[in-house]
Amino acid sequence: MNENPQHDNAPEEPWREVHAVALGQGEEGYLDPVTGLWVWTEWAHRKRGKCCESGCRHCPWREAE
Repeated sequence: MNENPQHDNAPEEPWREVHAVALGQGEEGYLDPVTGLWVWTEWAHRKRGKCCESGCRHCPWREAE
């Protein structure tokens, strides 16, 4: 028996599709569908060339730190 049923069939984060569309269109960011805040894409971070140390959602350097 699963002790944590909240993770079964958990919905994907609502921003994933919006991020994928933004990347596909070469956009640097998108509006988060939940908060309405601007979010930089991973591509925009790579274009910048370094981490800004703000804890960004799509930071490509976060895992390497």
